[in-house]
Amino acid sequence: MSAQLMTPGRKTTVPSGMNLAFGTPSDEEIREAVSGYAACFGTFAVDPATKTVIHHAQAALVPSWVGPRTKRIWQREAH
Repeated sequence: MSAQLMTPGRKTTVPSGMNLAFGTPSDEEIREAVSGYAACFGTFAVDPATKTVIHHAQAALVPSWVGPRTKRIWQREAH
């Protein structure tokens, strides 16, 4: 499983293609960059009987997401 979610329209003062670490971003810009982006990857297991998915993040932008298993309820809808 891999997921990347980004808030559209995030502002930056750092030149295109430049890493925030090598530019001179303000504290506010760094906060907006991190709070406006979520990314993680890892494994997952599906339990059809309880309609849950259990995610196990192996790496993530937010360090506290790595390690614990996160249970999510899912519902399949016909289209």
